[in-house]
Amino acid sequence: MATSSTKTTRQKPAHRGITWEGAERPPAKRWWWFLGFGYVSLVSVLVTISLDNWTFAAVLVVASIALVVTYLGKPHHVQARLTQSELTVNKQAFPLVNYRSFRIDRDDAVVLVPHRLPRLRVLVPLTGDESKDKRIVHAFEARLPFEDSAPDLLDHLIRWLKLS
Repeated sequence: MATSSTKTTRQKPAHRGITWEGAERPPAKRWWWFLGFGYVSLVSVLVTISLDNWTFAAVLVVASIALVVTYLGKPHHVQARLTQSELTVNKQAFPLVNYRSFRIDRDDAVVLVPHRLPRLRVLVPLTGDESKDKRIVHAFEARLPFEDSAPDLLDHLIRWLKLS
């Protein structure tokens, strides 16, 4: 009589990752930025009108208004998902192997720091709920090292000029 013994193996549940939604606010600009931008736009429009290029002047006016509306606009919602190997932000995937660490920005956002300088940093806003944000940060800590160092000179310059 043959007995069949089936070995039951427990499979680990697949790690689904963590999903959240945050509000990404447009970068805050200083008053002098708007003043300088308005002056440059006005001079550019006047020069193109003086050259009898009315079409390009109209394009400059529309582009200038669109840029100001963008910076004064409402925050838009960002859907993010962190899995074991990648971060997906609004259906755009960022493999975590391309990033050496992460840090928390002043604006309550996670910043992924790339290995190489020419790559762009990824900034993902947090939810604003302290308990959810702690879970998100712990999930990042399980995948990447936390960088607690001060931002570099380029970060200070970008923040001072309010470019991002």
